[in-house]
Amino acid sequence: MTKAKKIISWEKWKDPWNKEESKQDPTSELDYWEGDESDLDELDDTEMTSDLEEEGRIIITPMGAIPLLNHNSPGKIFNLWIGHTNFKISNKIMDVIANILGVESLDIYTPYRMRLGVGRLFQPKEVMHRIDLKLNQLLTKQKKV
Repeated sequence: MTKAKKIISWEKWKDPWNKEESKQDPTSELDYWEGDESDLDELDDTEMTSDLEEEGRIIITPMGAIPLLNHNSPGKIFNLWIGHTNFKISNKIMDVIANILGVESLDIYTPYRMRLGVGRLFQPKEVMHRIDLKLNQLLTKQKKV
């Protein structure tokens, strides 16, 4: 019995706070309103503003709370990618990936999914290629042992 080849499939991370990236099919989530049209005349424009726009958004970081604005959203600051694997991302694999030239950040979401930040002065394809080479070396060594 042959073992399946270990693969990492990459996709560009989509910023959930970016209105342009996160536009959905308007029919996918429908809000239902019960009432008659005369109720609409009584509504004030401020009541129709979304909660997120009204309250603002913040993120908690090691440097404290930071307001999330258009110019400092993660999608604009970082070049983020999601990696899906068909193997478990062990601590050893995580350490190997984190120490590859061009890897700016690494978040492990699940045993099979990670988010990778690529430094601005690096090409994502080159960084991902280096990850593949290094992991192949690691896995080849483990097979010999």
